Amino acid sequence: MPLSKEKKAEYYTRMTNMLHTYTKCFVVSVDNVGSQQMNQTRRSMRGQAEILMGKNTMIVKILKDFLEANPGHFFGSIFPAPFRRAS
Repeated sequence: MPLSKEKKAEYYTRMTNMLHTYTKCFVVSVDNVGSQQMNQTRRSMRGQAEILMGKNTMIVKILKDFLEANPGHFFGSIFPAPFRRAS
């Protein structure tokens, strides 16, 4: 079931605010990770980190837009080279 436009807009805003707020970011692929392990990870990181999970296409779009609005931002180094826009 696809996300509604409102939920996508909320996610977009939340991730953009996180990119503006935090100076550290940890990107992880969680393919084939069980829900029990994810819940344990979330519990152990509670109060120390904020976890935001999303679809690759949504994350790539938000990062592209953020880096376009903030050229030279240090989060550009985590963005895979094939996805970067040509200057």
